Amino acid sequence: MATKDPEDVFDEGRIHAREIEKEEAKSRQDYEQLLKDLCELMDLPAGQRVLWYMLEIGGPFRSPYATNSTVYFLCGKQASSMKLLEDLKRADIRRYHRLEELQLEQEKKEESDHE
Repeated sequence: MATKDPEDVFDEGRIHAREIEKEEAKSRQDYEQLLKDLCELMDLPAGQRVLWYMLEIGGPFRSPYATNSTVYFLCGKQASSMKLLEDLKRADIRRYHRLEELQLEQEKKEESDHE
């Protein structure tokens, strides 16, 4: 039975480490592109509506408390929307604040229309 040369094992480890580094670099590039894409969406009226709708679905500002196992479902939805919220703020906090302002203006307009 032949044993592996320790140098071969060491080389395999270095190759594996390089592959991991490449994957991590690709992941960072993909995430940076995602943040740029979110900025573009926050600049478009349709993008603003869709992003806010996605946040509302998850309810990051609501309590997930329920008296039964529904709480697990609500926490899952909330975790997703909190991640989106984090990414929107990381992409561009000013654009996110503008998104909030536009939503508040829309809600006030809808309230006054119903009165």
